[in-house]
Amino acid sequence: MSRADLSRLSEEINHNHGLRMALEDLGGQPDEIVRWARVKGYELTPDEVEGLSVAEELSDDDLDAVAGGWTGEPDPGTGG
Repeated sequence: MSRADLSRLSEEINHNHGLRMALEDLGGQPDEIVRWARVKGYELTPDEVEGLSVAEELSDDDLDAVAGGWTGEPDPGTGG
């Protein structure tokens, strides 16, 4: 089974820093991730977890740079 488990785990990882760090520590090895997930109550297969990724949160500065197109250079229009 597991499409639902994979979806639920993915959602939980993206909202829980501790889980995200634990997953990163497994180094992307599917068998290890399956064992880790099983302990947490998720039934997954190695094939299913291969696509599992950890979404990295962006800092406010990162978001500002993306949203505003900041290039690292002062904006001549604002004097700064």
